[in-house]
Amino acid sequence: MKYHLTEDDYDYLYPYFSPREIKDEWGDMSCSPRWIQETYKRKGYLPWNTAIRELLKRTTDIADIDLPEEEWMEYVYENLSEIRDKRKKKVWERASLFEELF
Repeated sequence: MKYHLTEDDYDYLYPYFSPREIKDEWGDMSCSPRWIQETYKRKGYLPWNTAIRELLKRTTDIADIDLPEEEWMEYVYENLSEIRDKRKKKVWERASLFEELF
């Protein structure tokens, strides 16, 4: 049986992956970017691009004043990349486990 991403998966990937990135990564395991976007909207989530901008803004609001902004943003982007990788790996592992069992 083929795994299909669940709403929990979509929630787990938000806002680290755009609806388009989700569709590109998981292909026919995921719904269309439009459906994902509408699901987020129905749940009251900010649009993906707004959520990412807000996340980045909040990180600069709490940044260490002694650290240059460029260094801080490099640190933030590295951490966002690590979070994305971990979340992507977890969803792929869940999908693989499901397909092994069923």
